[in-house]
Amino acid sequence: MLDEALQAELDTSALETEADKLFAEVEAASAAIDKLIDRNASTALNQDEYTRQFQSLTTRHSHLAEQHQAVAAQIVDKQNRLKAYEYYKQEISELNEQPLEFTPYLWHALLDQATAKDYDTLAFVFRNGSKINIFAK
Repeated sequence: MLDEALQAELDTSALETEADKLFAEVEAASAAIDKLIDRNASTALNQDEYTRQFQSLTTRHSHLAEQHQAVAAQIVDKQNRLKAYEYYKQEISELNEQPLEFTPYLWHALLDQATAKDYDTLAFVFRNGSKINIFAK
């Protein structure tokens, strides 16, 4: 169930469709810029009008290129997160199921802080930020 939820959350198909659409729009904007430049080179155009059109097209091209880059970054991020999950899932499946043996190194690597709250309560704060209270019987 976790795998299915994670796969759905990290699915990039909608983003890839959006990236393809944006890429096509970037290419169309680039072609429009090239066409305008060619027309200006071959025909006498009003240079103020040419400059206005050129600025408009280059602004649109830049905006679309930035959008495409942002979507591509989201795709890469999701793909990397999915690969990391798959890697850790594989590593966990290969762990030896024997209980961990206490070592001072393991203690320092995992634990950030331990506090005796009451005579029967210990609070542990781990390096990943999680906390747990242990009650003595």
